[in-house]
Amino acid sequence: MNRNCLFFAVFGIIFCLTSSVMGQWVRMGSPDDSSAINSLFAIPNTSPTILFAGTSNPFTTAIFRSTDNGTSWKTVDSSLIAPFATCFVFMGTRLFAGNAYGVFLTADTGRSWSEVNTGLTDLTVGAFAASGTNLFAGTCKGVYLTTNNGVIWNATNSGISDVCVHSLIANGSNLYVGSYGSGVFLSTDDGTSWGHGVLFPAYSTDVTTLAAIGVNVFANTHDGVFLSMDSGVSWTNKSTGLPYSIDIHTSLKNYAIMNLVSFGTALIACIPSRGVYISTNNGASWAAVNAGLTDLQIISFALSDSFVYAGSDRGGIWRRPFQEMIGTTAVEDQPKNESNIESFPNPFSQSTSIKFTSSDCAFTQVSIHNLLGSEVARLFTGSLDGGEHSFIWDAHGIPPGMYICTIRANGRTQELPVMLMK
Repeated sequence: MNRNCLFFAVFGIIFCLTSSVMGQWVRMGSPDDSSAINSLFAIPNTSPTILFAGTSNPFTTAIFRSTDNGTSWKTVDSSLIAPFATCFVFMGTRLFAGNAYGVFLTADTGRSWSEVNTGLTDLTVGAFAASGTNLFAGTCKGVYLTTNNGVIWNATNSGISDVCVHSLIANGSNLYVGSYGSGVFLSTDDGTSWGHGVLFPAYSTDVTTLAAIGVNVFANTHDGVFLSMDSGVSWTNKSTGLPYSIDIHTSLKNYAIMNLVSFGTALIACIPSRGVYISTNNGASWAAVNAGLTDLQIISFALSDSFVYAGSDRGGIWRRPFQEMIGTTAVEDQPKNESNIESFPNPFSQSTSIKFTSSDCAFTQVSIHNLLGSEVARLFTGSLDGGEHSFIWDAHGIPPGMYICTIRANGRTQELPVMLMK
């Protein structure tokens, strides 16, 4: 039996033995059974996966670290303790953590930390966004920027100096702020100036989280998920299929989504008491993905190379294969039989051939993305005639893991998971 045949035989046996587990969420170790898991973060390309969890309750607060895929946890440097949820961002080899005491930095995956607050006049850091060498921090007094890994921060607040920032995302050359009570703001010049997009009805201007898939930007509010395809000029409600709760104070319907994240081309939302929902078609439809969850109070997510981790407000952490979770949903409004994608070999170790068939002439983009949605390779951009097409992805220098081959043509997006093994 040759090497490839042996690999696929072993892979098949492992898949059969684990399929009953792979099809649902699995409970992992818990940092603190009495504390809400307000934030989760996985450092990319670490094996085993190094995870961080920010927790808090009225009696104890801490940040925890796991170096074994979430099986066990230990408290990190006590200087990071703060009475609010913690946010994380990873740049190069550095991990930044933000909380009510400012910004903290580790260059050794969490073993030691240093405070990097010089220039921050407001230490209530609740959001980060990274763009190239620029790192932005959202506070209750607007946005700050560092270009030297936190050595010095400068306010970049023209127009939003008094805005309480809940969420920050960098999407291409655009930087978006989701605020409390003021909707969404957009900067196209690295935060030097901001334009205000008053999105929704007045009662929907509390934007708790932002997410992006390509040029599409999603805003999470108490009235559901909204989509903008024109840099925030106009917004469309994309909440059909999401359950809602009843506000105990007003008796009104309230989606009360605690978290909204984009993983590749998928949107994942968590709703108190309703669990986890996923959309693979830009919010046109949603499907519950709660198999195995014994606690539906999920409020935070993290994505490693292959898994989604979910944290509960009761202290539990669950894990589920990302690609398997995507496979539980069907994009019903996608045209059928117009094209298909295949990759061979898959899994592969050096290069793989991407083949697909298009039905007519169209402007086409063929690209490779990691599970965080970042493009790692562009294979083709241009016009293609109808028929069969083939492109080679040479993955030398790319870390091993799961990637998504994405083909966009005629306003449609098709994807194929490909596994790079070294």
